[in-house]
Amino acid sequence: MSIWRLPDGKLGSASGVGEVPEIAVIHREMFRSFTLGSGSTVYPYAFRSDTRPLEEIARTGFQPRSTVLAKYDVVNVGLETHRRLRQVRAALAEKFAADEEGERTRKITEYLSSMVAVRMGNVDLDNDCAVCFTRDYKIAGLFPYDPMKPELLKERARVYIVRLKGWLETYRMQAYLAPHLAYSKEVATLGVPVSDVLGCVYVDRELKGGHVVLRKGGSEQIGEGEEPGEDGSDLNAFEKIVASLPDETTVALPAQKDSSSLMLLPAKKFEHIKKALEGLTGKTVSGFRGGDDNVIRDGKLTELPDYKPPAEGQQRVVSPY
Repeated sequence: MSIWRLPDGKLGSASGVGEVPEIAVIHREMFRSFTLGSGSTVYPYAFRSDTRPLEEIARTGFQPRSTVLAKYDVVNVGLETHRRLRQVRAALAEKFAADEEGERTRKITEYLSSMVAVRMGNVDLDNDCAVCFTRDYKIAGLFPYDPMKPELLKERARVYIVRLKGWLETYRMQAYLAPHLAYSKEVATLGVPVSDVLGCVYVDRELKGGHVVLRKGGSEQIGEGEEPGEDGSDLNAFEKIVASLPDETTVALPAQKDSSSLMLLPAKKFEHIKKALEGLTGKTVSGFRGGDDNVIRDGKLTELPDYKPPAEGQQRVVSPY
């Protein structure tokens, strides 16, 4: 099993602190993992708007601020202490039972540090434990954006381009479970090393009604990109990607969340998340199912469909969140 629900939604209620959001924790085994097939030299790429300068990203790449282990293993709420990963730890102790104690501890620690967390209320990623990107350049160019601070759009955006060897296709789960977030075309990773950061594009923005005009400015590449990577991938893809981006385009402002939108209750939602991941990764929650949808052939990634539940699972109720 590679996904768990942590249904401790009433934590803290005894001390009057309030509720702690329910989450699902997902191991990287449930990510899509890409390999290069015949006729392919480039992994899929994605975009991320980030205010940090190129010099900093060129040193660090993109790394999460925390891990599921660090954030959720021990949670203090008021005067109460809760071990939210207790069920996961018990399952992993059984999984690695044949190992010596020290090796078992190491494997459990590594496993818990290689997970992302999805908040059940909105089916959105906990950004502390993952690094998120978008497959849509226009969405990346829109940010930073705050509907309460439209002046932010006067600032030039810095959109980084990365190549990704695997990801969690958050937006395909959100298409049914949280459609108000699916516009972002978000994919999640556990981090991207400097070697997979190709460079950045500068984008000038202008607000016009309910849209933002994006104008491509200059670009900066990280590294020379003259030789293929050790895995055969083409590091010189940056110039090709930048050239393919429009000089000017528009993007609609995201709709604000409608608090009356219909959602599923968390227990049912968790079952849909599991089914969605099985369809998106070619894996089941208990092991690899097979298939070659993750092989890049002739430069093309097989696009999997957005998650849709079986007909009997489509009845929704108002979310308590």
